[in-house]
Amino acid sequence: MKNIISILLILFPFSLLPAQIDRSKAPEPGTAPTINIGDYESFTLDNGLQVFVVENQKIPRVSYSLRLDLNPVKEGDKAGYVNTAGQLLGTGTTNKTKAEIDQAIDYIGANVSTSANGLYASSLKKHNNQLLEIVSEILLEAEFRQEELDKIIQQKKSGLAYTKNDPGGLSNRVSNVLLYGNDHPFGELETEASLDNITLEDCKAYFNSHYRPNKAYLAVVGDITTEEAKENVTRYFGAWEKGDVPEPVYETPEKPTETEVAIVDRSESVQSVIKVTYPVDIKPNYNDYIAARITNTLLGGGIFRLFKNLREEHGYTYGAYSNLSHSQEIGHFTASANVRNEVTDSAVYEILYEMERIRTEPVPKEELKGVKTYLTGNFALSLENPQTIARFAINSAIYNLPSNFYTNYLKNLNAITAEELQKAAQKYILPGQAYIFIVGKKSEIADKLKRFDADSTITYYDENGNIIDLSGSAVPADIEAVQVIEKYIEAIGGKENLKEISDIKTHMHMEMQGMKVDVTLYKQKPNRFNLTMTMNGQVMSQQIYDGEKGVASGMQGKQNMEGEMLNQIEYESYLFPALAVLEDDVYEANITNIEKVNDSEAYVVEIKKDDRLISTEYFDKNTGYKIKSTALVKTPQGDVKQVTTFSDYQKVGNVKFPYQLSQTMGPGSYDIITDEVVVNEGIAADKFKVD
Repeated sequence: MKNIISILLILFPFSLLPAQIDRSKAPEPGTAPTINIGDYESFTLDNGLQVFVVENQKIPRVSYSLRLDLNPVKEGDKAGYVNTAGQLLGTGTTNKTKAEIDQAIDYIGANVSTSANGLYASSLKKHNNQLLEIVSEILLEAEFRQEELDKIIQQKKSGLAYTKNDPGGLSNRVSNVLLYGNDHPFGELETEASLDNITLEDCKAYFNSHYRPNKAYLAVVGDITTEEAKENVTRYFGAWEKGDVPEPVYETPEKPTETEVAIVDRSESVQSVIKVTYPVDIKPNYNDYIAARITNTLLGGGIFRLFKNLREEHGYTYGAYSNLSHSQEIGHFTASANVRNEVTDSAVYEILYEMERIRTEPVPKEELKGVKTYLTGNFALSLENPQTIARFAINSAIYNLPSNFYTNYLKNLNAITAEELQKAAQKYILPGQAYIFIVGKKSEIADKLKRFDADSTITYYDENGNIIDLSGSAVPADIEAVQVIEKYIEAIGGKENLKEISDIKTHMHMEMQGMKVDVTLYKQKPNRFNLTMTMNGQVMSQQIYDGEKGVASGMQGKQNMEGEMLNQIEYESYLFPALAVLEDDVYEANITNIEKVNDSEAYVVEIKKDDRLISTEYFDKNTGYKIKSTALVKTPQGDVKQVTTFSDYQKVGNVKFPYQLSQTMGPGSYDIITDEVVVNEGIAADKFKVD
């Protein structure tokens, strides 16, 4: 055999060797792959409910996705009630409480979720009838209860408090106002006041007027035949009554005629959240939809131009992306990145540069090939999920798409030329008509951003999307941090009275997940500290500092404090940290800004030790009281921003203490009520013992 191979190599030396590959060249693209989208069948009930069935027998599960085709609702001073109505659905029926519904769902291992424009339910095939009984009862026998509404409103307020203190969440919130305006439902923002205005009747009215089968599409996916689906859907949803549904029409939001710069000022931010954004009218049934999608993907819809520029070439950020979003009403374009304060203007410049470049320069062949390959792979991967087929079916109905839209999607995608791409870019990528919106530190970024605004001016917004005037917020030249702190000390009692206090015990309480938590804070001169939180008499967590060493303990064990964590508790351990700032040379205080806190203007003072920020404190210009503080708290999950507001100052002896605190840390937001403050009672030394 060896001799035969040798003879063949002599006679046919090249035909038996593998072809040499020029690896300096990328392979030529093949024809667009033929992908089987999968079949679905449809039928319509007498009440108008349109049903799409996608059979998939690989897994013995069945899921039901209900989507309502509704125009958005203008909510006015009750912003949030539509979403609240969607959350209330499923919390009670005429026959069951929320607990009983949850128990029924858990018993069969099902998933059920509801929203303002639909619901989703899924279970094993063998529990299909029980699942449909639950869903049918939720939908056809819904009963909203006040106690459930109260819980949802409280949860929303907690979430709102967190969002306002999270730069990304704040950016998403306020950018909607810029994009759509206050006169469009998409531009309305939930506030504490609007949530308080929501009534049970508002939620019932929305459900009764909008949840109608003649405005609904139901996708049934899984181990079920069309015949079974039709029988089940008719049986459980056939009695759902159709009705007239309001169809309000709104003026289409317009993009700005020139670039406009807007900022939400966050004096404690070390990073800027950047968005270059504007409203866009784009829908899947537009002829240039696929070309527009390729354009956006190439710009920043994946690891392409924005990512390579801002991250790989300049090192400004971990990631920079763009999104071209469609909806039945109005879509939007957004390019975004989170960057350090000092490179904010440079990052904005590079985003605008890439947006302009994709409009003016033809896309190179290899780059176009790469983005098509990327999109082809994502599309093919999405087809592994049967829910994708159901989504295609509903989209086809809502947007009146051709029957072969998705079947021919890849063929049409791969046929797009560089010229078509550039034409789409010139229509949809508009760097000269964009809002350049930043959530960041005004004092460090504002002046450098003026050059991007067509009028060299900046519009400032508060956390609720209201335009505010910060032109007079410059700190007067004759005001220093020491004066602000001295005014605060005088407001709460004066130096002499503060120095007469040797220890303080503060009893407080708060609610956490519906349970009362007792909080006791012990402080003793010179700087000893003990914060103990208990629930039902059991210690949940404890922080102790003896003046040199600190330890934090909780359900996850003990942790010795060190580094920034130790510096933080050392500062907080002083009976009155403001006195320590005035009298201890290790602390440095500087006024950075004047900022609005609720309805008050406040001096913003940064407290540093060894050039490291310990705390940012806000002092009311008029009263002198400290009304807010922010700090980065070290946790096992990383740094978490803690925001505390102070109010209701009450006199204990000769010194005033805040009796009401509100604290946000991570996703949690809590109101902390002071029950009692006791001074100079002689706290035992073992309270501050660090083991």
